[in-house]
Amino acid sequence: MKPNETHLLGKYLYVTSEIVCQSITAVSVQVMLEGESIDFMKKLLIRIKEKILSFIKWIWAECKDWRTLVLLGIVCLVLGLPVWGGYLLGLLFRWEWAFWDATVAWCFWMLPGAPYFALSVSITLAIKRIFEKRHAKRLGLSRPNQDSEDQTRGDHGVPGADDT
Repeated sequence: MKPNETHLLGKYLYVTSEIVCQSITAVSVQVMLEGESIDFMKKLLIRIKEKILSFIKWIWAECKDWRTLVLLGIVCLVLGLPVWGGYLLGLLFRWEWAFWDATVAWCFWMLPGAPYFALSVSITLAIKRIFEKRHAKRLGLSRPNQDSEDQTRGDHGVPGADDT
């Protein structure tokens, strides 16, 4: 590649070479935004936003049951055990290292990229699925998502059916 040449590598990607300090060549990659690439980026951002919102709605729909919320609270307490447990041990036994350990764990979970909430939700939903499968197996249902309340009431999903 000759100095100061521009080469097309893709639809929107250009490579420009420049001479730096006689024999060292630095290659800078520049994304050229044109009219249609801006539309592409808008569509991509809208698609990402829709996927994030649908994921949040799915989590909200899964956690509407009070049992799931209790399970989420228990999972959050267990995952936060290094923090609150460390402070509790430090207060009870006057162990300075426990305070430091708890503070380091707390700082780790407070980082922007820390997966605390994602881990809590995923563990909660995994445990919920295990309980659903056990419950369905105990009732003899073919699918875990089948309405187990209809099976236990005896109406088998027929509107207006009674056991009386």
